[in-house]
Amino acid sequence: MNWIRSNNTQLIIFDFDGVIVDSYELWYCLLRYLLNGFGRNIKRSEYSKIFGQGIDLDKKLLFPMLSEKQIEELYGIYYPFFLRFLRFNSEIKGLLMGLKGLDVKLACCTNTPEHLVLQSLKHVGINNSFDLVTTPKGKLRPKPFPDMIHHIVRSSGTDRESCVYVGDSIFDRKSCESAKVSFLHYDIRKNPFSHLRMMLLKLV
Repeated sequence: MNWIRSNNTQLIIFDFDGVIVDSYELWYCLLRYLLNGFGRNIKRSEYSKIFGQGIDLDKKLLFPMLSEKQIEELYGIYYPFFLRFLRFNSEIKGLLMGLKGLDVKLACCTNTPEHLVLQSLKHVGINNSFDLVTTPKGKLRPKPFPDMIHHIVRSSGTDRESCVYVGDSIFDRKSCESAKVSFLHYDIRKNPFSHLRMMLLKLV
């Protein structure tokens, strides 16, 4: 199918976990493993409420005995061993290529540490699909704060009116509300790929 651009969307920002990849089981298994090492556990019902949160909340709710730096280091050590649980729909790659072919700028905005996101992007073969990958670091606070969205819009040379954010969590939605950017809901675990494709076709 040929894509014909008809609207004014210049920038599409994608959340990573839950939109581009299905990392739900990966993070559940990883967190359960790490918590077990501290004599703790996490139920699926509890996990479903925190999936997608930043390391700041991981420290507060899961690892109060560790610093944020220590938590990120732990994730960096053990994350590669759980990549086998990462799920990816290969049709996403074609979708991203089609959007880039229309000269739409693409960004990835996620609370997951940058080095883990880059590992995952390479693992599923889309490491060159985004113009910008933004994660919490320096003065950029994690979602639900709007910092990363503001940074992406500025860096892309676009404006909020021509930007759309695709996310699956309450953290994404709140971040968009604060940044005054349009939000589209898509959950890779609950919505078919055709749903995402049709939403984006209407935008570009």
